[in-house]
Amino acid sequence: QGEIVRYHRKYVLLHLYFNISYFLFTVGDHSQSLRWLNLILNDTDIRSVEDLNASTRILTMILQFELGRSELLEYLARSTYRYLSKLEGLYEFEEIMLAFMKKFSKNDLLREDKSIFVKLKGKLETVAYEPGERNALSTLDLNSWVESKISDQPLHEILKAKNYANR
Repeated sequence: QGEIVRYHRKYVLLHLYFNISYFLFTVGDHSQSLRWLNLILNDTDIRSVEDLNASTRILTMILQFELGRSELLEYLARSTYRYLSKLEGLYEFEEIMLAFMKKFSKNDLLREDKSIFVKLKGKLETVAYEPGERNALSTLDLNSWVESKISDQPLHEILKAKNYANR
């Protein structure tokens, strides 16, 4: 019983870390966001939380992209690919994001090309969240992030407008 309680507390704590990280990401504090994600990635007690680990790895790639660390993207994409492949295979949105990050690892100048983000948005919009999938699409609003890149608006402004539009 004590082991289950300890596991549950750790599970809740790691989800809290992710939520803090995601909040910091949305307001543009990428370094601090990455710091919170690293607490999840470096935790050895609770490796079985697949949806959290998948979301954490994808958000880590996006944060490294935002921080201009393109040299890390290819390694992170390969590492994330290996991790996700060992689970139940890659979902379509994961493949799209991994390919996108690999592309930037080879040519950092692409980040100035809005048409690349428009193409990414088109691909992501064709992918629907399936309830049986890992939870990453429901925890990461990738479409809003891409929209923020296309429109040069802060992510939190895109999310706020989206939230008001859905009321």
